[in-house]
Formats: sequence, C-alpha cells, structure tokens
Amino acid sequence: MSICLYALAGIEAKAEALILPLGQGNHVLDFGADDSAVSAGHYLVASETIGSVEVTGSNLTYGENTRNNDLLKRDWISGTGNGQVIIRVPHGVWTVDMTLGSDDSASSGINISTSDYIVSEDLDVGIGEQRRVLFTDKQEGEIVIDLETEESWSIRSIELSNGRVVSDPGATSYQYDFGRIKSPVEPGYVGISGNSWGDVLWHTPVVTVQDYVTPLQGAEVDTAYNGLYLEGIANIGILAHKIPNGVWNVEVTASAAHFPVVDMTVRAEGNLILSDINVPVESASKFNKNVTVSDGMLDLEFRGTAWGIASLKLTKIDDIAEPDSLSSGRSIDRWGSNLVIDKSDMIRNESSETMLVDFEQFHFYANKKGGGVTPFVVKVDGDNGFTVVAVGTPRDVYELGYNVFPFSGDLYGGKQGVTLAPGETMAFGFLNANPDGTGSNSSVISFDLGTKEVYYSGGPEAVDSASVLVGQAPVMGTHTYNSLERDYKFEVDFDITFLGNAYSGNNIIDRGNLDEGKAVLIVDGANKYTNTTKHTSYLHLTGFSFYAARIGSPVTPAVFKVEYDGSREYRVVAIGDTIENYRLGENIAQFSQARIPPVIVEPGEVIAFGFLAARPDGSGVITCPIPFDSVDDHPVVHSGGPDASNSAKLALWAPSFVPGRYTNFYDRAYSFLTYYDATTAQLVADAENANISVAGVSVGRPDEKAREIPNYDTLISEGVRPLSIVRENAQARDGPPPYSTMSCRVTADNPRKGEHALLMEILAVPGEGKQRCEFKLGSFDWDIDDPESGYYHAFSFRFDSKHFGNPGSRFFTLNQITQAGSGVPGMARFHQVNKLQLKTSNDPSRVKLISQTLYGISSETKHTYQGQENTFEVAEFEKDVWYDIIIGSRYDLDGDGSGFLDIWYKKADEFEYTYFDGAPNGRVGFVGGGQTGGKSLGVYKGFDNQRYRIYYDEIRQGPIFSDVDIRNNPSLDIIQ
Repeated sequence: MSICLYALAGIEAKAEALILPLGQGNHVLDFGADDSAVSAGHYLVASETIGSVEVTGSNLTYGENTRNNDLLKRDWISGTGNGQVIIRVPHGVWTVDMTLGSDDSASSGINISTSDYIVSEDLDVGIGEQRRVLFTDKQEGEIVIDLETEESWSIRSIELSNGRVVSDPGATSYQYDFGRIKSPVEPGYVGISGNSWGDVLWHTPVVTVQDYVTPLQGAEVDTAYNGLYLEGIANIGILAHKIPNGVWNVEVTASAAHFPVVDMTVRAEGNLILSDINVPVESASKFNKNVTVSDGMLDLEFRGTAWGIASLKLTKIDDIAEPDSLSSGRSIDRWGSNLVIDKSDMIRNESSETMLVDFEQFHFYANKKGGGVTPFVVKVDGDNGFTVVAVGTPRDVYELGYNVFPFSGDLYGGKQGVTLAPGETMAFGFLNANPDGTGSNSSVISFDLGTKEVYYSGGPEAVDSASVLVGQAPVMGTHTYNSLERDYKFEVDFDITFLGNAYSGNNIIDRGNLDEGKAVLIVDGANKYTNTTKHTSYLHLTGFSFYAARIGSPVTPAVFKVEYDGSREYRVVAIGDTIENYRLGENIAQFSQARIPPVIVEPGEVIAFGFLAARPDGSGVITCPIPFDSVDDHPVVHSGGPDASNSAKLALWAPSFVPGRYTNFYDRAYSFLTYYDATTAQLVADAENANISVAGVSVGRPDEKAREIPNYDTLISEGVRPLSIVRENAQARDGPPPYSTMSCRVTADNPRKGEHALLMEILAVPGEGKQRCEFKLGSFDWDIDDPESGYYHAFSFRFDSKHFGNPGSRFFTLNQITQAGSGVPGMARFHQVNKLQLKTSNDPSRVKLISQTLYGISSETKHTYQGQENTFEVAEFEKDVWYDIIIGSRYDLDGDGSGFLDIWYKKADEFEYTYFDGAPNGRVGFVGGGQTGGKSLGVYKGFDNQRYRIYYDEIRQGPIFSDVDIRNNPSLDIIQ
C-alpha cells in the first residue's frame, strides 16, 4: 500500500510524490516550510510537497520552531477561521495522533471533528505549548479532519498508525497486562505499554511504569512472577478498544506497589462505572462492571488523585437486540431506525380544568448525522398505549452537537397547541425518520444509560422504522421495547394555559353559541391588563389562539388601551396578523410576524384584548367563527351588524376603533386568548420570586444603552463613587433584535440576595456570532504609587438550572476586568486583563469557573499578548445555589511581576471564603497601557443555540477589601 502527499491548495507542485509504506507501523507527517527539518523517519508536508494530503484554510502560513528541546523541535502550519485536513489512506481503522500548537501565537476555542463524529471541543493551546488529540477513525479511503474556531489554529504533526495490537474480532474474552514494551507478560495476557496503538490504543499524557517489588496482596499472580503496573498521578489514562458489539464485563485490577491508589475513577463510554477506588500500598484489588458497546469501540478512561492499573480483563456476556453506547462520551443507537417516547417526563392534568398545551421549541443533541428527526407528542392511553396528538416539523439539516428548532415551522414560534382534559396524560417523543417512516438512515440523538424509562421501537434497517400520524396510535417498528432505561438528550418546550380561567368557563368542546350577524368586533372587558406598579411596563405580544366552531371570516387580533374606562372608549394600540387559513377546533398563531414594538403601559393604565372577524379594513366578512358562552360579569364590547358591509375597522392610534353599524355591550366569554409577556422598564421584581413571565427581548427601547440605578439594595456603593452601569446588548449577526432581559429590586426592605435580583439572560435564537447581555461597572484607577494597592469588586450570583445550557464556548464569561489603552481616556479602548469564564462540567448540576489572566505590551493603537499562562480552573459551582465572590486585582506597571489577581468565593450561607491565586507570577495587564480599569459582568458568549440565565445581586466595589467583604456589612449579614 502507498500514500502520497499532495501540495497545498493553490501552490504549484515542484517535488516528486512521497511514498509511505502504510502497513504494520506508524508514520508521522511533520508540517512546516519547504526547508523545515524533520526527525528521522518523518515525512514533511510543505508547499513543495505533493501527495495525498490536502490542507485548506484561510491565511495559511508556516512557522519555524526556535526551541532546542528535541521533543518540541517541530515547525508548524497555521490558518485562521475554519480549516480542514484530508489524508487519503487505505480502507480500515486508523489511529490519528495530532499535535497542535505553535511558538508565536496562542489558539483557543478549537473544535475538532471528523466527517461523522465530534472528536474534541473547545481546545485551548498557549504560546509554545503542544496539545495532542488522539482518536481512532474507521474510513474508506480518506480521513477528513475539520477544525473550527473564530481565531487561529496551528498543526505541528499528525501520526498515523494501524495494526500493532490487533484484537480477534470474534473473541469473547480479552486479557491485558500493563507495562513497558519489553516487560514480561503474564501467561494468557497481551502486553499493553504507554504507546500501544492499533485495534487497542492506550494513551495518557504522563505515565510511569513500576515494578512489583514483591507479589501484591490480592493480585492473584504466580508468586514467582514479578509483574509491572502502569501508574498515573492526577492525569488521565485513555484506552480505546476495537471490540464486537454487545454487553461486556470490564474487570480492572487497581494496584499500588509504591503509593496508595486514591479516589480512582473509571469511565466507560463516557459514563462513570467505578468511583472512589482506594487501594493501600503493596496491594491490588479487582473491580468490575458491565458495559454495553454498540459502535464497535470500547472507550475507557482512568483518572484520580493517584491511580494505578496492573491488568484489564474484558469478558463478553451476551449480545443485545437493542442498540447502546457510543465512544464520543454519551451513547447512541446503532440501529438504522428508532422511535422513542419518554415515559419519565410526562404531563398530567391534575386540575379540574382543561389545559391548553402549546409546543414551542424542539431541542436535541446530535452525536452524528444520519437522516431526519421528527418530534411528536402523544396522549397516554393506559399502560404503553399512545395516541399521537401533535407532530412537529421533520429536521434533516442540523449540526453535530446541540440543536434547537421551532417545534413546528408553520405556526407561531414553532407552537402547536392541543388540549389536555382533567386526568389526561401527555408524553413527548421523537422519530429518527420522517413522520411516515421514510428518510430513516441511522440514529442521531445521544443518551445516557439508566436514568429514565422510555418506550422504544425500531430495527436494524431503515425499512424497520415506525411512523406517526395525528389521531392514530404510532405504527411501531419491527422490534419494540416498552421499558428501556435511557435519558435521551432531547426536550420539547411548552406553555400551559388553563382554559377554564382564560375563558371563564369549562365548556370548551361543545361551543354552540355563535353570532347570528356576519360582522363582529369584540373587545374583552373582563380579562384586561392593568399596570399596578410605579414604573412603565412593556407588553411584548407573542401569540394569539382561538377556537373555531366553523370556517368563516378571517380573524385579526387587536389590542386596545382603555382611554376612559367609564365611557368604554378604546384606542387601538396593536394590530396582529390576519389569520385567513385556520382549522376547526384550536388554532394558535404568532401575534405578528413583523417585530412590532411592545405596547407601552404607564402606571395605572389599562389594556384590553380583542379581535375583528374580518381584515383590518373590514373586508373579507363571511361569519364569525369564534363561539362564546353567556357568562355573568364578563362584559365585552360587541360591534358589527347582520351584513358584511356592517363591519367595524381597525386603525392604529385612532381615538377609537371605527365602529360597525351596531355597538352593544354583552356578558359573554369568547373563546380566544392573546399571549403576552409583561416587563417593567427599569426596576421590576425578580422573575422567579414574583411569578411573572420575563420576556425574551430587551427591556425598554432597543437602542437604549445606559441607565443609572440607585446605590442601594442590588448595588452596594458603601462610600465609593456611584456605580454607573452601562448595559450592552449584542445579538447574533444578521439576527433579530437583542434577546436579553434585566431586572433588579427597588427597595431595601429585604436586602437578602435572591429576593429581587439582577437577571441577565440570552435565549437560544437563530444566528451566529457572539451574543451579549452584560453590565459595565464604570471605570476606576489603579493606584500605581502604592505597589500594595489594588482594586476590589464583588458580587453574588446564581445559575438557573432550568434555563442554563452547556457553556462550551470560550466566549462565555461571568465577569471581565479590562485596562485602558495608552493615552486613551476612560474605557474607549480597552484590553482584557482577566476573564472569569464558564465551562461545562462532567456533572450536569454544576458549572466550571475558569480564571484567565493576560499580560503583554500595549500602545495607543494595538496591544500584543505576551501570554495567557495564568489560566486555571477555580472551582465548580452548583446550579440554583447563591455564591459570593470577590475579585481583587492590581495592574503590573513594569512587567516585574508585582501585580496580583486574587479570588475569594463561598456559598451564601457560609462564612469563610476559599482563596484562589489567579496570577502566581504577578504578571497582570499590559505594560505601556493606561492605568484605568473597568469591570463588566453578565452573559457574554459565542453563539451556541442555547439559553442561559444568571442572577446577580449585591454588586460592590472599592479600593480596599473591607469595602466589598459581605461579612462585615450589617445590612447584608448572611448569618440569620
């Protein structure tokens, strides 16, 4: 077999093709310039090289290594934005060991994937550092590696290998002994060393092989055999094994010849299978667990404070009919088609009133691409009996990773509503196919094992697919399992409205009361909105639903401001989209597809809702389709007449609507509902504690940029200069207006955090690029005369577990400290000095906090990052728990290491802080820059199609620690 190296795109080929003997062995491709030196036996990929390697990307450049360390003596190729490497290889399973990094620039936020799988996400590589990415890929003719980043990437080398440790594809048992390449191996075992590769791949950054001085207690080896074991200290060991699908028993011998094994854990297929393994010195213990393999590859991960393994035994238990695990970290089905109904997270109407359930968005995590995905909803008919009541829009174009789409693309925001009578139960599901079962290819949505009960149906081939049709039971696939334990990564957002409250009556099925006249305008005088606060409110009109007892006139929703309630005069302040096509029964639509401004409601003003059974100009009249119930004390304005020419008309901001021929006042409850979100312009109660709905749009005018907020309650000044807060709302490029909200309390009646907090939120909206909802906390001056001086700011925060995604983006910040450029007043031009970033934790109930402190050289026009080595994981914080955090910092004026970045944090109900040194080398900020600093907090992230909500409270700043120490402020005493 042979492989050739092609020239890079756009560069003329000048050399003969290189021939690689791709058989048993490994081959290293070094990237660099035409004259780059490579190690013996390596192959150079450069501008004059031709063969079967293609590298594409923007601004491709070559870098020369200047270090003397032989291990780092490799040049590199760099590019910006998205890049791709294609290597043409013979068919088979290949192990790819790719080394990233360069000596002249740092890279961050790199996502790496192959044609079908996510390999690694959000990688950061510092200047002069190397980062290895290791994966096994089964390809037919070529390996395609995609690199995605908003900045730059650099590749030093790629090592290809196939075939050293080869497994028997039909075996039912495998036994491995860990040691050096030439270590003695126990009879019946296969030796595994730190650089084994092939069908069995062992890789870990740092390992040490230790001899057994004496036979270990519990090792179960011949007393004459002095074995070896592989140890690791605070590092991760990874083993990937090509293995037949099925259920396997994984037996690990944890050994401790020279040090105890402490808190060792083992993960299989990304799931924790063994934890808290502790073994004393000169001992060995065996641990085992069953693992399901469905993609032909078993992935094991070993880690701990100190860990060691002597041997590994894999024993086949049984084949499985249903699919299971995937090597990417979660699990995925291996069948060609599947239907899933979640039996754990169901909705049951326990009330005495009928509910209207509106389906809004469909979320799912795709670990691979393989055919369409269709969400659906069923009513539960007894034990494992289902009737389909709603089918969403099939999605066959989506991204690897997290996706969110409207549930149905044909209705408001993806909404599709159905009713749920008292005692009825509803469940959610998805089909890896179109609704009729066509288009099935392979499973897409990943899952975790053993957490939820699901109903499952499908089969190995596409023809085995199930299908769904509204009003009928799902047609099941060729194989059905009614009680699997899996937590599929999908979700359907929904809203619930109790129709009995909305319509002042429970008669929602038989609505026989219809207007005899053809022309009808209705203004509901009972279900009104009144601004009872002391501040301006904004009504964001989102949707309109109605019940059609017959097909008749078009329906136009409208909103009215009650100018003088005593004479019942109504000014039209909003007109929705006319609904020409609707169905018998429940209908729901977007209030307006145009982004109409919110309705401004001053304190004391009243808003009423209604509809016109016609177009706004009164045309299109046939008959009013919306029925009513006669209900006492439910007044409505009724305007129209017996003929089509008698219709009323709607005109924005006219003194009142143009009445029809007759206007009367009845006590009736018409079957319609207008959806809206109400927010207060400046100061409103915390959304969760006040039980109000916070809108997904910016508060106040879209162009609003700055606002003063009093120095009490949420914001604590304590003698320091007043806190000037600037809100910056940025949306996805070419996307809708800013999607963010904020709120804070107005009185100091109860200063405890969480009662009326500052809400920062970004929703999952279509688009790309960065999104932002943050506050700038004004400027301050570092005191450069006093080397011990710094500046301190602090705040309390809480992550909302119900509305907080998985922050994988490098842009996701909780807090930033900035420094002005040289000669630049205020913060007109700034450099980032410290970023508190958020990252996804392995524990879904927690969020990682990363501190990154930068330093470099600055001028009036640019700044040069010298490094960002002060990057540390501070801690993991629980969601739904209030924390207090203090950040103290000092700018390093001369670059001599005199700066500092100190972090203190604790839970709100704790007294003592935990201290963290964020800049142990003292290099903070940019030499040559200004001495003015600034701070900002909030949500600032790269677009990732997820929703995030963080609450902030008790924001404090000052030049000394005691200004911000919450424990020393009597008004904020947390020990109560």
